Amino acid sequence: MSPLTVSKPVGRSERMAALDVLRGVALCGILLVHIHAMGQSWIRDWPPFPPSLWKPDWQIYLINQVFLEGAMRGLFTLLFGAGLLLMTARDHSPEAPIQVADIYLRRSIGLMGFGILNAVVLLYPGDILFFYGVCGLILFTFRHVKSRFLVAISMGLLVAVTAPQALLAWRDAHHVHQGDVALAAQERRAIVTPDQQHAIEARQTTLDTYNPRPDQLARETKARRGGWLTATLWSIESWSGGAFGLPGAVMISQSLAYMMLGMVLLRSNVLNGMQSSRFYFSLAAGGYLLGMAMRGLRLWLLWRADFSPLVWQPTLIYELARLPLTLGHMGLILALWRLHRDGWVSKIFAALGQMALTNYLGQTLLTSLVFYGLSLYDGFNAYGLWLISLGIWVMQAMFSLWWLNRYRFGPVEWMLRSIAYGVRQPMRR
Repeated sequence: MSPLTVSKPVGRSERMAALDVLRGVALCGILLVHIHAMGQSWIRDWPPFPPSLWKPDWQIYLINQVFLEGAMRGLFTLLFGAGLLLMTARDHSPEAPIQVADIYLRRSIGLMGFGILNAVVLLYPGDILFFYGVCGLILFTFRHVKSRFLVAISMGLLVAVTAPQALLAWRDAHHVHQGDVALAAQERRAIVTPDQQHAIEARQTTLDTYNPRPDQLARETKARRGGWLTATLWSIESWSGGAFGLPGAVMISQSLAYMMLGMVLLRSNVLNGMQSSRFYFSLAAGGYLLGMAMRGLRLWLLWRADFSPLVWQPTLIYELARLPLTLGHMGLILALWRLHRDGWVSKIFAALGQMALTNYLGQTLLTSLVFYGLSLYDGFNAYGLWLISLGIWVMQAMFSLWWLNRYRFGPVEWMLRSIAYGVRQPMRR
């Protein structure tokens, strides 16, 4: 029996508008965070020193760190887990399990392919689609696991991610401290032992990671401004170094944790907007209160120490703060959607969310054309980058509404569905 006789893509009438709206808002928020690595240095974790509330780049950095960074990606990831349940819950024939598995696994492999395309061809080494595809291969086996076990596994994964990151941060702090001791001994004209010389070198390596030297930034700028070939080689090197190292393992673990929570939230009728408005406003208030308080503490610790690697404790706070902030965003968006579900704002975000894959790759395409095609890399401060983001939002909103009035799916969604189901899907409405 053909897979299409058992499973078929979710039709437009079957879509959950709340999920599309959430996806559209998350997509816009992700761009506000990612565009800084697209248009400015990739190897710098924060703006040029010294920190100052009067510098535009530091102002936007603080806004991102308190309200957006990680949380919008978290929201996007919750929805991926919900999508697994929606895709696999509609078929009940005896042949369904293996055929649904075929379709879902092909979809996951297709996502991995689009992720590689995003990093190698569209020149964004911070792609998340590749990791989503990898997680999809793992997540499928958890689709029937009870919700309480999914929550336990999810929390375990977040703890497992935090522990090694905190250990590495503590190691960096130790290297800097030992290096400082060795340098103090050198200044006293004491004999520097081989171990102390090694400590001095480890200190400098750590400091260069936290605050890259001018020559490191110059090499990056040369690679990204040197034409498509050098920019492509730079992107491949940057992406592969993260995808197949510890950062990749961290991203996969984080994503699996949030996808499992997304499955639980959909089963509980939370993610689909079916709870009361009071519930969602309460969730928003609690999530924001807890998440922003912890993020404020994290930033205060870093700011007080001039973002020195000697301060490793903020690493422990990151995941603890990201989850409640993500849930706070979800609560506020769904509360407002329930009040204005037929309004034009909801329709715009729903269209953006329905074409999320096309728009996600489209964001990279447009920013690459601006920063590489027009040679404007590192030519904007943070406010300029946010204005570019606003322009991309408007363009993609207009395009999404125009396209969905004529076609069933976004162009990249159509390609992925055709790959997953093994036959060319109908396109026109």
